[in-house]
Amino acid sequence: MKVGILTFHRAENFGAVLQAYALQTFLGTLGFSAQIIDYRCKGIEEQYQIFSPSVLFKRKNIFASLKIYFSRLNNIDERMRKKKAYALFRRNYLKLSRRVTSRSLCDYEAYVAGSDQVWNTFLTGGIDDFYFLNKKFMIGSKKISYAASCEEYNYKSFSTNENNVLNQFDHMDGVSVREKKFAEILGPLIKKDVNVNIDPTFLLSPNEYLKIAKKPKEKNYILVYHLVESKESSRIACSLAENGQRIIEIHAGYNGGHQKDHLYSLGPTELLGYIAYADSVVTTSFHGLALSLIFHKKVVVVDARNNARLKSLLDFFNLKFLLVSDESQLHMEMVDFEKVDEMISTEKKKTKKYFEDVLKV
Repeated sequence: MKVGILTFHRAENFGAVLQAYALQTFLGTLGFSAQIIDYRCKGIEEQYQIFSPSVLFKRKNIFASLKIYFSRLNNIDERMRKKKAYALFRRNYLKLSRRVTSRSLCDYEAYVAGSDQVWNTFLTGGIDDFYFLNKKFMIGSKKISYAASCEEYNYKSFSTNENNVLNQFDHMDGVSVREKKFAEILGPLIKKDVNVNIDPTFLLSPNEYLKIAKKPKEKNYILVYHLVESKESSRIACSLAENGQRIIEIHAGYNGGHQKDHLYSLGPTELLGYIAYADSVVTTSFHGLALSLIFHKKVVVVDARNNARLKSLLDFFNLKFLLVSDESQLHMEMVDFEKVDEMISTEKKKTKKYFEDVLKV
């Protein structure tokens, strides 16, 4: 069966491209011919443009916007390196369709929306029919979501049926979301069973990731991965360091300054390697946590912005003790990785059954 995946594969974001790769690969192991549909969502594209007039003039304070806008000139070389690294990853590891626009036609036997925040209407600039699988050319094909997500502030738009968002689910053959709380809200509203499935990154083994990870030259280090900038993450890493361990800080954005052992323009395979070979990890990232668990890393999760998606993942694995606000809350309790692996194995079987049942293989 030919399956088209609609997700945020063009986001220059570590978790976004890695989960796309993982879902595509996992579907292949189930016997599907899976392909990422190369759809260019305007809302997502604009977020990763180095200079975007449309983003600039969305801000109310034009002077503040101009200051931010022109500050990008200071790190334009790093931004360009990162763009090239992500383009290379897509070219080497994602099975992409031809480029698709809002007026294009596709021809797949089944369509899968997700994972990632494909139903975050703030990111997509409103309801996007592609991510809700509501295009005329999809009629006659299977249409399902897998581990679709959004931010908690989006839940209200579903509860109030803002812009008739609930009507988007009428034609779906299967609905799967990533967070339990989202499922509890959505299920009664759409009067359908809503499955809760694990993020696609958990569907691949450590060895499968090591095949594409670039091993760093550094050894004996603590990794700090800032998705959200956090000085507390740096302080916690310093308190954990021992026996000459160095601290390497990787930033998803460009607000951390330019300091020694701080990296800003890494591609997905490089960041994956830094996580895989770290002695321990301190992070504010959902996927930083996910990969740390997959690779059995000692990990500390810093609660920088009250991230509901991070907390949901910790709740699922009963690892809430890993979440701290500052170094005074650090615990010595160890993660039972055997239990984590058992839970991941159970979820992979559940995912396999979901795809086979809803697509009737």
